[in-house]
Order: sequence, then C-alpha cells, then structure tokens
Amino acid sequence: MSNTVHGVSLPEYAAAIGALTTQSIDTDAVLKALNITSEQWTEVCTKYQFAALQDMGTYMQYYSNPALCPKFNYLAGNEQINSNAEANSSFTQLMNNFSGLFGGGDDDDDDDDFENIEPVPDDKKELLSIGSIILHQHPTATFEINGYKSDLKEMLENAWNITDHEDAVEILEWLKDEGHRGEDAEIDEDTEDDIKEYEQALAPALKLNIDEDGNPTDIDSWDIERIGSVARYCYAAGYIDQQTCLQYLETARKMAKERYNNWSEYAASFMTGRAFMYGGSPIDFATVILEMLSSKKSIWNTYPLK
Repeated sequence: MSNTVHGVSLPEYAAAIGALTTQSIDTDAVLKALNITSEQWTEVCTKYQFAALQDMGTYMQYYSNPALCPKFNYLAGNEQINSNAEANSSFTQLMNNFSGLFGGGDDDDDDDDFENIEPVPDDKKELLSIGSIILHQHPTATFEINGYKSDLKEMLENAWNITDHEDAVEILEWLKDEGHRGEDAEIDEDTEDDIKEYEQALAPALKLNIDEDGNPTDIDSWDIERIGSVARYCYAAGYIDQQTCLQYLETARKMAKERYNNWSEYAASFMTGRAFMYGGSPIDFATVILEMLSSKKSIWNTYPLK
C-alpha cells in the first residue's frame, strides 16, 4: 500500500474518524479538510480499515485527538463528547460510521462479499467473548466483519501468512498447542520501556503478570485471544466453515476458563503477552479492555468467564 490514499495518510484518516465520532464534525467538513470527494472518502476508508489494525498505536493516537493532525488542528481545545459506556461508546459509534460508509459497496464483486457468514447460534454467542479485544472494531455479537473480504484476505496473508484452509488450520493449531506462551521473552531496553507504558495505561485497574525480576509469569491469554480473532477472521474470509470456527472458539473459551477466574485476569495476561511479545502502543487495547470491564452491556459482562 502507498503511504497515502487520495493524498490521505493513515494519521489523517484516523483524525477524520475521530472528528466524526467524538467531535460531532459533519462529513462535509471532514471532506473539505481532506480535500477529497465523498467517493474518494469511501475508498480511503476501504483501504485503511484493515491497515489501521496493523498500526493501532498510530490510529488511536490521532483518533482520540484529531487536533494532532494539521488538517484538523482547528479542533484544538474542543471538548470531546464523553462516550456512554452502557449504550454508545466511541468504538460503537465508530463502527456505526463504518457500516454507513461501506453499505454502498459493490455487491457484484464476489471476492468482497461476506455472504458466507451465517448467524451465530443462540447457544454459542458467549463464545464471541474470546477475541473481542482484538476484534473491538467489528461487531462483538455477530460473526460480521466490517470492510471487504479482499482486504481481510490481504491482512491475513501479511500478518499470518494465511492464504487458504490449510494455512488457517496450521496457524490455529499452533496457537492452540504452542503459541508464544512456550517461548522465552527477550527482555531488552525497548521491552522495559514498553512494560512501563503498559503498566501506566492499565493502572490502577489492572497489573501485568510480572515477577520480581521483571519476567512474565503468565501470557497464555495472548495466544487464547488470538485463537478467537484468527478463527473469526478465517471464517469471514472463507478459509474455514462456521463449525470449525466454533470448535476453535469453544476450545479457546475452555482454555480461558481453566486458567482465569474472571475477565480482569484474562485481560492482564493478554496485555502482558502483548507487551513482551509484540510491544507497540498500549493505548488502543488498554482503552478497549477498561471499557469492556466497566460497561454493563459489554460482551464480557453479558457472558462472565465463570
């Protein structure tokens, strides 16, 4: 992907979405600031939606503070709209915005259809609680994925080397049986800096699972959460069927229940794993986790771990 789409960079895209969803700026004002048409804006959103998942630190930085972007610096000093944790969180509003933007897609392009996705059986809905951290930009109560299948497939190939059914099963089996939890964490100066950022982002609600020597004591849910997200992505992409997806989700939730008493423990393990094994900005997932723990209507509080 080039650095810009119709002259719009990822930070500018994130700032635009933030302006739309947290500052009540209308679409016309955003289009004027970006100097693009509505058709070009739809293309920008299509291209950047999954790219944002690969650089959520940058995305959340500009989404949460659009004024950081020169094209939206006139918003400096504006008070952001406070999200309602029970009914209208900023992330829910963001996804509503995406749904509107993508509603006019080309239905004739089979590769961009998600028509293979079927409703979640009522007795299986609790399984969607696994993977909901990573999939927070998508509906948490259904198997639906925002965007286009072609972009999803591109993301799976770039991030996981998944291009077909065999690849999907191989990665899911690796996450289930091995993952990163069996590896020794490499701790260097950058890792130590990441740990400090993660601890600050989660405090005082959660603490990372670290011993006195600074080593991780539990990162299992880093792998468990990724079983959930990868299984759902692969189902949406058409690489596995719903039954296979549900089997992996059931396995993942069982693994979580065996290891943790509640979602707080699960979240602490996930963030510990991400800090040691991936790094990057903690802001995006920390925000999502704290919101899901506090919101009475979040999928975690709808379906407690135990």
